[in-house]
Amino acid sequence: MQKFSKIAERIINQRLIKFANASRLYSIRQTGSLAQRGTFDARISLKHWVQEAQMAGLKATTMFLDIKGRFDNGDHGTLLRRLRLKDTSEYMTRWISNFIAYRQCAIIFLGSLRNMKGINTGIPQGFPLSPIRFVIDVEPLHLCLDPISELIISNVDDIQVTVSSPSWRTNTQLIEEAY
Repeated sequence: MQKFSKIAERIINQRLIKFANASRLYSIRQTGSLAQRGTFDARISLKHWVQEAQMAGLKATTMFLDIKGRFDNGDHGTLLRRLRLKDTSEYMTRWISNFIAYRQCAIIFLGSLRNMKGINTGIPQGFPLSPIRFVIDVEPLHLCLDPISELIISNVDDIQVTVSSPSWRTNTQLIEEAY
């Protein structure tokens, strides 16, 4: 039974990735956990953009952020609402909902009883759906930062915000506004 579950998880994950791509559930500036968009692409994009700014006589500043604990703390309701808003097929939405809604865990100490408790947040980091789910979760950050930042790239839970201007002071103000 467990092998069937793993196969089903991978199939749903592949379908969700295709759907997320077709429905624009993630930003074009996201890398990692997506086919043909890796860390190397993010690094090359940043390098190219900074060199272009420097050739134009501008000063470039980058802020790097790491979202801690997102896999463990992602809100299930938010994910399901976003999927429904983008017209995700009902079978896929229900499958994801059932998986994340009926999980339980227990903390077991030597000699203690097993008291299972329901889990309302997060998806296990090793679960095939975790990376694409995180990419979908981070997409609104791109929308918020686009007007402020000249370049924002995220790689799963790592985000870089880059700005350029003629002065370091202006860059500092822009980075503070983005933060």
